[in-house]
Amino acid sequence: MNALLKGLAFVSAFVATAEDKKDEKGAAFTEYVVLLGLIVAAIVGAFVLLGPALTTAINDVIAQL
Repeated sequence: MNALLKGLAFVSAFVATAEDKKDEKGAAFTEYVVLLGLIVAAIVGAFVLLGPALTTAINDVIAQL
């Protein structure tokens, strides 16, 4: 969970930097950074929620070999 908070802090720092620019390129960059942050948060959240199930499934496959 600590990694998720660090990732969100990283994204918010990028957003703050991009918002200082008032041109169209800065706005588009900000949108892409926010979108990337949401995608990363979803991936990390999925691994946190599915981690134990994936570990069990992998161990079951290894045990059958």
